Amino acid sequence: MVEESTLMLWLLIASVVLNLITMVFVIILFGRMRDLKRSLQQEPHAKGEGAAPKQAAPSTLGGIVFCRHCGTQHDSSEEVCPNCKTPR
Repeated sequence: MVEESTLMLWLLIASVVLNLITMVFVIILFGRMRDLKRSLQQEPHAKGEGAAPKQAAPSTLGGIVFCRHCGTQHDSSEEVCPNCKTPR
C-alpha cells in the first residue's frame, strides 16, 4: 500500500512538472508570435510606405469561391456567378 501511494505521488509530481514545462513553452511561443506580428505590422512604417501594410489584390488571395445562390464554384476574380449571374 505504501509503495502504491509513493508511486502515485511520483506520477503526480511528474505530471505537474510536465504541465508547467508545457505552459512555459506555450507562453514563450505566444510572446514570440506577438513580437513577430508587431514587427510585421511596423515594417511598412519604418520604410515610409504609408500607414497600412501592403495587401495583395483580392483575386490573388481568394482562389475558388462558391456562389451563395446556386452553389456553383468559380474563380474569386469574377464579380458575378457565371451560372446564375448573382453578384458576389
